[in-house]
Amino acid sequence: MSPAPATIEIEGVTITLSADQQLALRACLEELKRSRHAILSGAAGTGKTTVMKALLSAWPGGVMFLAPTGKAAVRLAESTGRGAKTIHSSIFGTVDEEQEDEDEGGKEKLRFGELHPPEGCTSSTLVVVDEASMVNTKLANELRTAVGQVGGNILWVGDHEQLPPVEGGWGVDLANATGKLTQVHRQALDSAVLKFATMIREGDMGLFDTWGGDVTKQKVTVAKAAAWRERDTDRVLLTWTNRIRKQANALIRKSRGHKVGVPEVGETLICTFNNHDLAIMNGETFEIEAIEPHPVLSILCEQPILWVKPVGRPDFVMAPQTFDASKKYPDSRRAMSDRAIYREVWSNLFLQGNPADEASPMGEFLLEKGISVSDFRRARSEAMDYGVQGTWGYCLTVHKSQGSQWKEVGFMSCPGFRRKGSYLTLEDKRRMLYTAVTRAESRLHIFTLTA
Repeated sequence: MSPAPATIEIEGVTITLSADQQLALRACLEELKRSRHAILSGAAGTGKTTVMKALLSAWPGGVMFLAPTGKAAVRLAESTGRGAKTIHSSIFGTVDEEQEDEDEGGKEKLRFGELHPPEGCTSSTLVVVDEASMVNTKLANELRTAVGQVGGNILWVGDHEQLPPVEGGWGVDLANATGKLTQVHRQALDSAVLKFATMIREGDMGLFDTWGGDVTKQKVTVAKAAAWRERDTDRVLLTWTNRIRKQANALIRKSRGHKVGVPEVGETLICTFNNHDLAIMNGETFEIEAIEPHPVLSILCEQPILWVKPVGRPDFVMAPQTFDASKKYPDSRRAMSDRAIYREVWSNLFLQGNPADEASPMGEFLLEKGISVSDFRRARSEAMDYGVQGTWGYCLTVHKSQGSQWKEVGFMSCPGFRRKGSYLTLEDKRRMLYTAVTRAESRLHIFTLTA
């Protein structure tokens, strides 16, 4: 193994690693040599990407880059100049399927296979996983198992100050990293956004005095914040509560002239639960390229079901009635969860009995609807294999924004977030605000909601 480099060249410019970057790099290389697993952590502006690039010259074997979500993988590829994939697609891969018949619409389908090592991974390969704070226990263990099958090496890279994964517990112990970057570099602090993020992290937010340039603060209504979002496509609104998120999304869609509850081409949607079969992670956003009804599922579910074609991805099956829906259990004041509302859509697909037996509840139902057994079975498989639970993606919760960045971010600070004694601890609030601020590439706006 080559010694840890003190300098690296990035786009023709020689960069000298700081003392803590060299120390962290050396510690990670030594731990990888000893145990094949290491963790590199660092807050925004400490140079995690610089250290990752230094690994390319120090590691004697191949290096591959992975990230939890598609957007995070794209950002990783852009920052390192190397290809990057999602964790799920690299360890489950895809199984080729024959092209669908023309009468089935010629849909582009995707199916994932059994757990296996990433393609090309050997005992000398270093698998670098960025945005490790987003990786939950299940996914982390799956990757460890897959890479372990060939005796490969894993370096987890992440920001220990961010929020935990949306689903499940921490899969990587970033708080006790092998190498920890602590120095925020001067060029990073030239950015008012990163300066503000650093002061939040260090508990000095009240001392921030660079308001009015790239970081602003103003009292507004949700409607005014929504109008701000609409003036530029490379903006996003973030908030703490689903109530505010739903309100902002409704206002934005109304201003665009979209029909209530009906997704349209060009709209932004967000996945709200992981779909491992499609390698889509909770929080990933996508733009609608095309939409068409799913006739059989619409009849079976007794409500509109759609094939949605996102830009750059295979088709999904979606149930728009579940987008930001609110519902209570029958004869109860208890509200149904988003997941329960989504599952209820498909309840008719799992009636009791053999579909081919017209005397069974299922057979009787299919006879009533005029659906053949073969069409039913195909449609049910499509619902289960290609169903994506989602909603509108103009305003997101901070949790769902992890792994993505936008030029401008507006964070709506609602009264509940600011109020003392809410169920969020001071530490929760600090992590949430820090995570929201670090989603902004160049400009940040704190919107203190007045109503």
